[in-house]
Amino acid sequence: MGHFNGEYQVLLTRIDDGKAIMTCPFTPVRFNEDDYTAMNTIVYTNEVITATSTSNAHARIYNSIGVVIDSYTICEGETSIKMPAQAGMYTLNIIYDSGKVQNIKIIVRE
Repeated sequence: MGHFNGEYQVLLTRIDDGKAIMTCPFTPVRFNEDDYTAMNTIVYTNEVITATSTSNAHARIYNSIGVVIDSYTICEGETSIKMPAQAGMYTLNIIYDSGKVQNIKIIVRE
């Protein structure tokens, strides 16, 4: 089992010729349970979903090229959020009143 304060890489080996490369390094991040939002990450266009949060926050949804599609105020408890009208991959960036940040990848399909 890994630790959250270490940096990790994975060795990938291609089956057909045995060529191996290392992935880019990454450091796992543990979310503080005091600031956390749970929601569906595969949704439909224009669907209204419920986000359950343990803290108040401000959020923005970005499309795949980084344009802000909408912004929301998330309250402790449950908040309704309308998903984008176009199918695609989005990022919900949540900034809690404590200053902590959470990013949630969302797939919107028709």
